Formats: sequence, C-alpha cells, structure tokens
Amino acid sequence: MSNLIDKFVHATNPLHARPPRACGGLTLIKVLSRYGIERSIHDVWPHISRPGLRGQRCARSFLIGKYAADSGLSAAVIQCHRATAWAGLMTCASNGLQVIINHRATNDGTSDAVREGHFTVLNAISHDSIELDDPTVGKIRRLSRQSFMDLWQPNYETAGFVFIAMSAEARVDGSQNIASCPRCGSEIRFQPRVLFDPLHWHPGGCFKRFFCLGCDAAFC
Repeated sequence: MSNLIDKFVHATNPLHARPPRACGGLTLIKVLSRYGIERSIHDVWPHISRPGLRGQRCARSFLIGKYAADSGLSAAVIQCHRATAWAGLMTCASNGLQVIINHRATNDGTSDAVREGHFTVLNAISHDSIELDDPTVGKIRRLSRQSFMDLWQPNYETAGFVFIAMSAEARVDGSQNIASCPRCGSEIRFQPRVLFDPLHWHPGGCFKRFFCLGCDAAFC
C-alpha cells in the first residue's frame, strides 16, 4: 500500500511531473507563493517558455516578469553593469524585493550544460557570499562572491548579469511612472520604484538596461 501511495504522489506532484528544464517555472512559482499567489508548473509553463537550445522549451526572463506583472505584482527585468552587479543584487535584497537570477547552468567546460542558462531565487546576500534557492534540486546553494560572479557571465543562452525583481507595491499611475514600448506598444511601468531611482542609472550606477515585458526590447 505504501508503494502505491508513493507512486501516486510522485505522479501527481508538479515538482515531479514537470517539463524538462523547468527551472524558470519553478523559481517563479516559489516567488509567487511568497506573495500568496499559488500556481503549478502547468499553470505557468505555457506562458513563460519558448523553444531554446536543442529545441527544448525553456523559460525567458521577460516572460517570467510579464507573468508576475499579470498576476498583480510589480516586476522588472534588469541587466546590471558587470562592475556593479553585486551591488545591484544587494540593493534588491536591502529593499525587500524578491529576485530571480538568470545565470549559467554551470561553468564545467566538460558539460553540455555550460552553454545553458539557469534560474534560481536570491535567498540571501552579504559582502562576500550569496545563497541561491534552487527549487529544481530542492536545496540552497551557497557560493562565494567570486564563484557566483563567474557563473553570472554571459553565454549562449544568457545575456549575463540579468535578474527579475518583484514586489507587491501598489501600481503607480502617471506619465512619470508609465511609458509605452516603441517596438510592441506594451505598457512599461517603472516599478519596483526603488530600482528606477536615477541614482542607479548614471554611468557609475548599478544598472545598465531594462527590458520590455511584452517583447524583450532593451532600454537604458
């Protein structure tokens, strides 16, 4: 009887009955749940994934941000300057934002996965180390600052130094807070507001560019 129950749980648990390369969906589900929004991998996957390396579907950062925004959260996809990327993550953490980070799956040059991207959730960060919640494997990964920065470099699937930040702050209307994407016409909201403080966008600031959640166009 116990074996039968175990088989049933395994077959019906979304964490087991998940599509390949579902890291983007699983990180999104984890962050949404922290805001009381419950979703399964089957709810989010069709909306956030596109064909990727070797034809497998994988999540895209801008679509993760769009799903979060459509779920009522403030969301932004941002790329940091290389030199100030660590400070960008610390800014998010110190302001209570939830952050999904897009980085290399591995730096192991002997693995095919070295060309792939991966998504994890920022759990904690200090001056010299970081904790990443990786729901794909169900554990916290603790890395030194240097090890993580090496992992956060661009590769075939990732632009490098990109994260998706989310918050539950109320949406703010007004011309200073909303624009339209010149490529696709989608609404662009400059929220979470703390990330769009001009302080972060001057040449020595943390952030390099942000992306439209409708079409992935980049702006700086």
